[in-house]
Amino acid sequence: MLGAEAPDIPPRSIYQMIDDIVNYEGDTRAAFAEPADAHDHTDDPRLLDALHAADAHDAVESLGGLSGQLSERGRNLSGGQRQRVVLARTLAHNAPVEILVEPTSAVDSHTEARIADNLARFRTGRTTVVVTTSPLVLDRADTVVFVENGRAVAAGRHVDLLNNGAYRAVVARAVGDADQSGVRTIDAETTGPRDTAAPHRSASPAEGVNE
Repeated sequence: MLGAEAPDIPPRSIYQMIDDIVNYEGDTRAAFAEPADAHDHTDDPRLLDALHAADAHDAVESLGGLSGQLSERGRNLSGGQRQRVVLARTLAHNAPVEILVEPTSAVDSHTEARIADNLARFRTGRTTVVVTTSPLVLDRADTVVFVENGRAVAAGRHVDLLNNGAYRAVVARAVGDADQSGVRTIDAETTGPRDTAAPHRSASPAEGVNE
């Protein structure tokens, strides 16, 4: 994904590009600053557009708006709220290439559908790689790459890949997990508290790419 020179990139440099709010505490607006400059606050129009795309307005309002306070590790947000705030923060930076890993795993299906639609529109003209098993997100991708055991075994549109038995089983299992728990499995260390308990899912992921 990073190209031929990837082995020469210091791991710490890559880590610094990963968006999260794990180590942040304080003014909510400052949480949306560029990672390299905590004083460079994202301008309001772009931030508001990103909040809309991530369906995160209610999460920010629960903190008292952009002038509110975010607690350490986002503990004053639920798992779903925190995931949407992190997604909004990532989108606000407007990077030419973004990689999102299960960006809707902690939200309900209605919210997920809105985010999937908004994400496709918001990132038009830029490259977005989404690692997910969500059929709602995969259906909006320009190209889906199905990965098994670390290898790409099929590629195409979501609707066409449903003819592949292994791919269809992965997507169906993801839907089944969501139906049983209300949300999909999330990692409490990286995404925050869970809205509800969910069973562990070991399905192979697919990658959706929008350009």
